[in-house]
Amino acid sequence: MTKLVFIFCLACVACNISQEKESLKLQRLDLGDISIEVPRAWRYTPVLGISAGFLEVQEGEKVSINYGPYCNNLHTDPSTHDINFALVDDKGAKIVRPKISGDGFTGIYFENIKNGNTTDFKLLIVGLNVSPDTEQSLLRAFKTLTFEQSEYVQPQPVSFIAD
Repeated sequence: MTKLVFIFCLACVACNISQEKESLKLQRLDLGDISIEVPRAWRYTPVLGISAGFLEVQEGEKVSINYGPYCNNLHTDPSTHDINFALVDDKGAKIVRPKISGDGFTGIYFENIKNGNTTDFKLLIVGLNVSPDTEQSLLRAFKTLTFEQSEYVQPQPVSFIAD
């Protein structure tokens, strides 16, 4: 009987590990000049007529994607958000996350990405009040961003002046 209980418990643990691995599987979204790896369960919906869309993460959670000349620069309050700057695919990025998970913006912003013509393009990917799990998945996804066939111009220093 003890062996049977042990085998049953072992099977449950193995099943649980398999489900966790399944949820960690990623898909690469090709968004034109930009691609990103996100969890397979996330669904991308483009917004027609503009270079934007959103990721349906889970019930009630969406992540906006905006690529074009007009993007919010992800200006947030440093007392409520951690603001970091990093290189992603050799491009300067501003990464923001709330100091209290689930209470604020989790996002990444790139400035002055050229799209092959003379127009400056920006990229903003941001979720508002996302769950801690989604926040961690987003932060991992940001590291996988790649920019294909786009010329990058080093942004000018940004001053953060309160509006």
